[in-house]
Formats: sequence, structure tokens, C-alpha cells
Amino acid sequence: PNRLTHEVALERFMCLTDGIDTVNEEKKVDDDSSGLRGKVEEVMSFLLKAQETVKDGETVKAYVCGKTRIYFLAGALEYLESERLLALGDRSVIIQRFVRGFVARSKFLTLKDAAINSQAFVRYAIARKAFVRLRAASLILACWTRCNMAKAELLRRQKNKACTQIQLKWRRARDMAMLKSCVSSAIIVQKILRGSIQRPIYRAMLAQAAEDAKIENQLKILQRKLAEAEARRKEEEKRRIDAEKKIAAGAGGGTIPQAAIISDGEEKKMDGPTAEQQEALIHESGEMLEYMRKEIFNLRSKNYLLRTDLNQLKSDHKTLSETHQSTVSNFEALNIHAHQVAHENLLLATKVADLKKEMKVIKNELNVSRLLQKAEKKQFKEEQQKLRDDHREEIERQKAEMERHTRSQAVLSRYRQSYQQPTTKGRVASPVPQGRQRWYNDDDSTERSVERRSEKKKSLQALRMGSGSNHSSRQLPRVSSKLKIQSSADVPEGAWDRKGFEELSKETPTNNRRRSRRGSQSNRSSKSNTPRGSRPGTPNSLSSSASSPAASSLAAASSLKRASTKKNTR
Repeated sequence: PNRLTHEVALERFMCLTDGIDTVNEEKKVDDDSSGLRGKVEEVMSFLLKAQETVKDGETVKAYVCGKTRIYFLAGALEYLESERLLALGDRSVIIQRFVRGFVARSKFLTLKDAAINSQAFVRYAIARKAFVRLRAASLILACWTRCNMAKAELLRRQKNKACTQIQLKWRRARDMAMLKSCVSSAIIVQKILRGSIQRPIYRAMLAQAAEDAKIENQLKILQRKLAEAEARRKEEEKRRIDAEKKIAAGAGGGTIPQAAIISDGEEKKMDGPTAEQQEALIHESGEMLEYMRKEIFNLRSKNYLLRTDLNQLKSDHKTLSETHQSTVSNFEALNIHAHQVAHENLLLATKVADLKKEMKVIKNELNVSRLLQKAEKKQFKEEQQKLRDDHREEIERQKAEMERHTRSQAVLSRYRQSYQQPTTKGRVASPVPQGRQRWYNDDDSTERSVERRSEKKKSLQALRMGSGSNHSSRQLPRVSSKLKIQSSADVPEGAWDRKGFEELSKETPTNNRRRSRRGSQSNRSSKSNTPRGSRPGTPNSLSSSASSPAASSLAAASSLKRASTKKNTR
């Protein structure tokens, strides 16, 4: 067909668009719901650029893009298919090149490893021979070298001791001279420092003294002016009094010239307000002097207080700066400590996670060992009970046999003593009656009884000496066959998980109730018949001998389980 859907066209011919960026979300057409039309047009315009024709001044494309399909002119689709086949051929050649290169590289690396191994072995042999030869020579050289080194070390230590004494004396003299120069320099520095500290204080005091002297000078000038004004006032007052006296004398003796009277009146008019002003000025000046003295005293006290406050503030500022520095250093140290604590917390968290995993594995191992122990304990109790029963029956049978044998022996000895007559010279013992011959002439019965007695003794010795090993050899196959203990390599997958535990617990019967410590009636009877202790052949000795294979089988099972879990975790 000469038409394809947008998805099929993109899927088939996307491999030819290596030179353009086909994923451009901004060129989507609004009426295209799938958003593929713009991509298809971009791809086809790039691929079918050579198939475009010009007809009547217009460019005719080799395709038409619809909403869901794209339609091709005759030959356009064949052109695209041929280009696609060529592109796929080129890519298949690249893939084949990589595969062949991988195969050839693998073969080359294999041959290279073999050559390296052979070369390494040959070089190893050559190097070992050279090493053995050099080691034999190096031992002699090492001995000679150590001797020379020891001699050189001795000389060096002697020289070092002499040099140390010389350096000690020289450093002592140098340090003494340096101490003297440092003391003199410290005195000069202290003098300069104290001068620099006292000089501003002296300048301030000098300025204060100059200001006080200036104020005193002003006061003295003002006092001098007041004294001059007071002297003028007194002189004017004296002149006024003299003038009044003259006027009074003139009134009594004659007439005074009118001009003199007028001049005296004018002087009075001129001098009267001046005296009042001078008195007021003197009074005001005195008040002003008192006020100035008080102000000077207040200012001096305030200045002293301000200097005290300034010194206190300087000391506080110094203390605060030192505190700030220490606080900053403490804060940095706390930050470092906080980072360290956070790092330690992370490490502890990882350790806790690892410990939890190990605890989980240990719990699984404990569950397995608990189940194995229960099964082993049950099997061991059954074996012990069976051994006790067999032992008790054997003891009873042996006792009955011994009693019967002792009775027969006593009867036989009694009859032999009664019917045996001592022989004398020339006389023959009387024959034994026919009815009594079976008690002492039955050789077959006596031999059989002796054989049975010897067999019983052997069986008792076997029970006393080797019963533990025999029972243990009988126990191991039964325990292993019932519990199905296997090695870690032969254990099927999933045998050690929770499901395996449940199956093993189901296979283990639960009707095995724990017996009391006193035991059953048969155990009590057997204990009353046999003495307590670790005497060979007793139930205690048998239990101790039978418990060792059970413990060994349990330890083997737990070790196999632990090895398998470690391998799985690794």
C-alpha cells in the first residue's frame, strides 16, 4: 500500500533520521490529537527531499500527510524501503563487527592468559633459582654489613655524646646572653609603654590646667576691672562729697558762680547712674564668679566620672571580645563534635542493621538447633528407656541363672561328698547308685552350664567395658536416619527456612511428654536394684556413653547449618 499510519511510518523510518531532531514538542498541530503529525511531516520532509519536483513554479512533495495516515506518490515508498534496507544493512554490519570483535577478543584474551601463565611459571622458576643464589650471598653480605653498621653506630653515638656536651655549654652561654639582652630590652619596652600610657593622661591634664588658667586669668581681669570701677566710684563719691562741701560752704559765705553750680549738677547727673551701674555690675560679677566656680567643680567631677566609666567600658569591651573569641572557638568545636557525633550515629546505625541481620540468622539457627535438640532428646530418651529395660531384664535373668546354678552346684557338691568314699590299700570304693549318677556324672550338662556361665561373664564384661561404644554405634544410624541430617551441600533448597522448620516440627511427634525426674516405677525398681554412680554397665554409665553421640550429631548438624548460612550471606 502507498499509505501508512503515523505510528507505523515513524516506527519503520525513524532509523533514517540520524541527522535531525525528531522529538520537538513545540511543533505539534492543534487538530492532531496524537501529536505525531508534526513529527511525521518533519521526518518525511527530511527523507523525501530528493523526491520533490517543481511543477508550474510550485514544489510538489512526494507525500501527503493526513490526520491519521500519510500517503505517498508512486516510487516514494519504494525509495524509503530501499533506504531503510541499506540503513539496516549498515547497522547489521556494525553489530556483526562488534560480535566478531568480542569473539576474537575473547580468544585473544584466553591465549594471552595462557601465555602469561606459562611465562609466569618459567619466570617463577628462573627467579626462584636466582633468589636462592642471591639469598645465600646476601646472608654473608648482611653479616658483614651489620658488623660495619654496628661499628659506625658506636662511633656515631660517641661523637653525638661529645657534640651534646659542647652544644649544652654553648646553648647555656647563648641563652644567658639572650636573657640579659631580653631583660634590658624589656625594661626599655616597659619604659616606652608606660610613657605612651601616661603621655595622653599628661596632655589631658595639661589641657585642663591651661583651661583652668585661662578661666583664672579671665576672673583676674574681671576682678581687676571691678577693682578699677570700685576705685573710680570711690573717687567720684569723694569728689561729690567735696563738691557738696564746697556748695555748702559757698551757701554760707557768698555766692558761687552759676557755671560751677551747673557743672557740678551735670557731673552729679552724669556720675549718679554710673555708680549704680557699677554696683549692679559688681554684684552680677560676684554671682557669676560663684556660678562659674560651681560649674567648674561640677564639670571636673563629671569628667572624672566619665573617665572612670570609659576605663570600665574598655575593660568590659576587652572581656567581651575575649568571651566572644572563646564562644566562637567553642561553637566551632561543637560543630566539629556534632559532625563527628552524626558520623558515629551513621556508623552505629549501620552496625545495628548488621547486628539485626546477624540476630535474625542466629535466631534461625537457634530454631533449627532447638528442633534438632527436641528430636535428638526424644530419640535419646527412647534409647535410654530401651537400654534400661534390656539391662533390667538381663540382670533379672542373670540373677535367676546364678541362683539356679548355685543351687545345682550345692546339690552336686553335697551328693559328691556323701557318695564319695575314701580308697584304702586293697579296697575299692563302692559304686554310686544308678539313680544318683545323673547328679555328678552328667558331664554334658556341667560343660553346658560352664559354657553358659562363661558366655554370661563375657556378656557382662562387654556390657561393662564396651557397651557405650556399641550403643553409640547403633544410635548414630537410627538418629541420622530419623532426623535425616545431611550436609550443607546435599540439603535441598528451602530446608532451612520457616517452612522447613514447620515441616520438621510436624514430622516430630508431640506426644512425648517430659517425664518426672524421679522416673517411672520400672526406673525406680532398677535404681533400687543397682547402686547409683558411674559404675560400668549401669543406666547412668549407659546414658553418659549414649549422650556423647547425640551431642556429636547435634553439634555436626549445627555446624553444617552455620556454614551454609555464612555461605548464603556471603
